[in-house]
Amino acid sequence: MRVCVNSVSMKTSVSLNQELSAYVEGISEAAGDNDAEAIRDAVRRARDLDGRVDDLEAERDGLVEEVADLRAEVDRLEGADDRADELGDRVEELEATVADLETDLERVQNEKQQILAQRDENKELRRYVEDKRSVAQAEQQYRQASILTRAKWKITGMPSGEEGD
Repeated sequence: MRVCVNSVSMKTSVSLNQELSAYVEGISEAAGDNDAEAIRDAVRRARDLDGRVDDLEAERDGLVEEVADLRAEVDRLEGADDRADELGDRVEELEATVADLETDLERVQNEKQQILAQRDENKELRRYVEDKRSVAQAEQQYRQASILTRAKWKITGMPSGEEGD
């Protein structure tokens, strides 16, 4: 089949193989047009499809770039998630350490209070022992003194300031 295409700027004669010829005849019969109009429609459709292909390729390229960006973001977030897990583990370790230190501090404070209480008790015991020793010394001094000295001490008091029985 030989087809002539008329256009404002171009007039072309085209030879088609049997497959394309059958296609053009099927289109022209369905549309009620002649072969030339069917070829014009096919060329217009091809032009529109080329534009659509360009649009789809640009959209695909944009989507490929967006997928790459999203993958990079996922990788970054996974790294951040791993870092967050590490930091969470470190926080738990530090909290456990703080709890242990607080327990130790409480124990040391209790021990300190016990030591201070023991020291105060020891001071009281030392004073009591010193007082008892002073009384015992005074009693011994009184017992060892002569009767005249004892009588004098009854009237004037003992030199240490304490009075015996």
